[in-house]
Amino acid sequence: MAKEIKTYCIYLHIKLTNGEPFYVGKGSKSRVINKSNRSKWWKRTVDKYGYDVILIEENLTEEEAFEKEKYWIDRIGRRDLDKGPLVNMTDGGEGTSGRKWIVSEETKKKMSLSKIGIKHSDEHNQNISKSNRGNNCGKRNIILDTSNGVFYYSLTEAADAFSIPIPRLSRYLLGTRTNKTTLIYT
Repeated sequence: MAKEIKTYCIYLHIKLTNGEPFYVGKGSKSRVINKSNRSKWWKRTVDKYGYDVILIEENLTEEEAFEKEKYWIDRIGRRDLDKGPLVNMTDGGEGTSGRKWIVSEETKKKMSLSKIGIKHSDEHNQNISKSNRGNNCGKRNIILDTSNGVFYYSLTEAADAFSIPIPRLSRYLLGTRTNKTTLIYT
């Protein structure tokens, strides 16, 4: 019998504002920081408070991880059940890790074709490029240094100018951390 690989962990997501745990998860170490496939409740919490990660169990088999996830969710408590602060929507212990999808060859072909992008002409690509010059492509607003009136047209540019890590500056500007700079979004 093959030996089970111990690659799973249990992690807490905690609010940056007060360190309160709001989510218990099970997964690989890459899942710990991954923001995709999260509930709206999780996303709203992160948008409002920011988050950090604490690994609380490591080197687990998947079966061990499912059991530990259930334990930690029960111990800390789910908010929707009025038992604690967690935004987890289940008691844990379930998931689809390693699920094998049974798909017909026809469906595989359709899926493959759907991933093929539309090719634009060089002229069209140049027109898109020209239309995007001088603006921030509809993303975040321009950043202003209120102490001297200097504008920064990207988060990277402002972070470099102030020697601040980009994630920290982003949290300052979004208000999830106390802004210790003179920078603001315009």
